[in-house]
Amino acid sequence: GALAAAGSAAYLADLTERPHLKPMRGTILGAQGGLVAAAYVVGPAIGGALTHFYGAQTAYCSVAALIGVCGAAYATLPETRPKEQSTSFRLAAAAKDWQHLLQDRRQQALFAANLALFMNYSAMVTVMPLHAYHLFAIGAGEIGALFSVGSAVGILLAPVIGTLSDRYGRTPLVAPFAVLCGIGCCGVAMSHSWEVFLAFYMMWSVGEAALAPLLSAYAADIAPKEHVGSAMSLSRQAGDLVSFVAPPLLGFMYDTSPGHAAMSLTSFMTILGAATFWNRTKRMRTG
Repeated sequence: GALAAAGSAAYLADLTERPHLKPMRGTILGAQGGLVAAAYVVGPAIGGALTHFYGAQTAYCSVAALIGVCGAAYATLPETRPKEQSTSFRLAAAAKDWQHLLQDRRQQALFAANLALFMNYSAMVTVMPLHAYHLFAIGAGEIGALFSVGSAVGILLAPVIGTLSDRYGRTPLVAPFAVLCGIGCCGVAMSHSWEVFLAFYMMWSVGEAALAPLLSAYAADIAPKEHVGSAMSLSRQAGDLVSFVAPPLLGFMYDTSPGHAAMSLTSFMTILGAATFWNRTKRMRTG
């Protein structure tokens, strides 16, 4: 999954580097984000129906077949990597590329923002359902509906944000939406009524839905032409790192101190990520 995501991101970066597509990079990546969000809405419903009527094995086999079809379709796409570029892979060389990339203030800003975004993903899938259950005693169906609503926000918002980023740039939008994420997460943690909880959850979902296409487009913008794959995989690495560490950490925090502590930490880290991004990209905004 991680390899496919990194390869797909690099391919899109190459594709949207073409002169007739580059002005619409944000729109293209935003539309892709909307399709991914749509899959999160439709996928669970189809998977649940297959499991209910035909069993879990049928659902898993269907997913495996779809993945195979996608892999075969990807194999037919034209290659975007320059032919003269070396095809050999060395782990030490990849690590050296990442070290070189992280000396760039823009890559540091992107890394920090991705850490913040995936921290929010982790909190939303790990801690938020537990918190909602303990506060309001809602069941699996209601929690599933919350996730579907959040994904629906992504379907509607991601293409719009992509278009806005093409018009006004990525850097002015990233930090405000990261702050919105932080406020939404903190509000969910502190809520004591369902209406307030839902309002802050929607704010949180809007922030996440906006950040994902913005950061994807920004990563493609700043990727060096000779190291596009390394740059896009570095961007992905931030998410993988947080996805490995954050869920057990946040879950442990909630077990030992039920309440707002885990999501308050997420909110703080998100605001810190936004401040880091804003500071590291200051030169780009001021010219």
